Amino acid sequence: ETFNKVREARSTERTEEAEALLSPTMEAEVRQEVGGDVAAHRHHLLPGLEVDDATIVAAAVAGGREVLDVRLDVAGEEMERDDASGAVVAGDATVRRWSERWRFERDPSMDSSQTDREHTLTFGDEGWMVAHRGWVVTQIERLPAPPVA
Repeated sequence: ETFNKVREARSTERTEEAEALLSPTMEAEVRQEVGGDVAAHRHHLLPGLEVDDATIVAAAVAGGREVLDVRLDVAGEEMERDDASGAVVAGDATVRRWSERWRFERDPSMDSSQTDREHTLTFGDEGWMVAHRGWVVTQIERLPAPPVA
């Protein structure tokens, strides 16, 4: 769910919809990406994007924070469209597969019940389907494609 909310926020250029899911550093990165899209008069689109698999690849406690690294295997189209003409200016409609590593962190001493409730009420039917319990995304990395054998 977090993956979809963050990717949708980028495509729709409505970063506020993902802010509660991101660390301040990641919020700034997403806002910067969207700002670049807006300045270039483009939309970054991921039609048909689906998560095929999600695997926890690392878990730790560091500095009193719980940390999870999750590898997401995804498939979808990736393209950029010109705002004025709607023409595809980068990418294409070919469905591709790739993997990303998302790092999630939380402070286990934090009570997130109010934050979870506020977010659900704010976004109504588009609210969270599960309580996030204070987990936020602190890093997103597209992994290199495995070598072709």
